[in-house]
Amino acid sequence: MTDKDAFVKACREMGFNGKVKENTTIRAFDGKTEKCALAINTGTYDIGLVEVEEGKYNLVSDWWGVRRDNMKFQNMSDDQLQNTVLQNTTKHTIKDKYEAIGFDVTVEPQKTGDMQITLTRNESRY
Repeated sequence: MTDKDAFVKACREMGFNGKVKENTTIRAFDGKTEKCALAINTGTYDIGLVEVEEGKYNLVSDWWGVRRDNMKFQNMSDDQLQNTVLQNTTKHTIKDKYEAIGFDVTVEPQKTGDMQITLTRNESRY
């Protein structure tokens, strides 16, 4: 993951409206802590971005705790919840980048859980 702003937008869209913290430490799996470049509070727990190399991040959290505190995610596995965060972050990354260069972006969820993203050149934006 490379886009922290898209990550925050994705989390907000998923209903995680807690405080965003930069350069913080969060409680991760099994009581361990992780130093994060950015984290968003999801209730009792945080989802954080750990920088693995300059400008590239991995997701960390106590996923069980996030699911426990957020009813709509309780039936998901850790992997499913992480993939949902990543998928929504990617969607916002694409939308932001292509809208900035004059495209209209339409996102349609598919029955499979995938998303279909359609880009249309908007000539009136020039």
